[in-house]
Amino acid sequence: MWLIADGLRALNPAGIVAMAGATLEVEGRVAHEDCIDEDIVEELARRIAVAGGEALFETNGATYSLEPVGVEQSFLLGAGVVHDVDQMRVDGRLRVGKVCINACDLACVANDDGFIDRNFELCNTGGQNRELSPKGIDKGVGVARALAYLGREGNVRTFGFGDSGNDLGMLAAVETAVAMGNAMPEVKAVADYVTDDVAHDGTVTAMQHFGLI
Repeated sequence: MWLIADGLRALNPAGIVAMAGATLEVEGRVAHEDCIDEDIVEELARRIAVAGGEALFETNGATYSLEPVGVEQSFLLGAGVVHDVDQMRVDGRLRVGKVCINACDLACVANDDGFIDRNFELCNTGGQNRELSPKGIDKGVGVARALAYLGREGNVRTFGFGDSGNDLGMLAAVETAVAMGNAMPEVKAVADYVTDDVAHDGTVTAMQHFGLI
């Protein structure tokens, strides 16, 4: 039995964690990693800087908040503030697997030239929040890779818990899709079961409903 929670942290006895679909970790070791091409990351960062916007660039090891020069505090607590793409490099590499940006800043960098559509998977994660991941990669891909790593065929006895647009791929990949009570309408629409919200222990409620605990 697998429980796959919001954020795509798939926990099982083998110690496998699949984060955001792009990275598959096995007992702390990266077994598979999909990164956005470095030249695409550089171009996206350049466009954000020109627009005076901000965005979060997530890697397997750290989250960087790209901010305009003069801004030294991120809107996300704990994210390291950077002002150019080179400050995100680790051992000379840009290992970005996901970018979080608000809708207004995204509109400024899209520039009506197809740059976003060509190079990213775009999803709405609620309100003005948008998420960019490598083209062709979502949490459903992460689930499939994790199951393949375990030698599993099919998705029998897998349960997914989600609340936002970036969870749709995951919920489609598991046998039983659970939407949190605070989930976006489109998430609830595809769910097999809608549980309580996060603040009221919805995951526990669903696990009890399905006889898992």
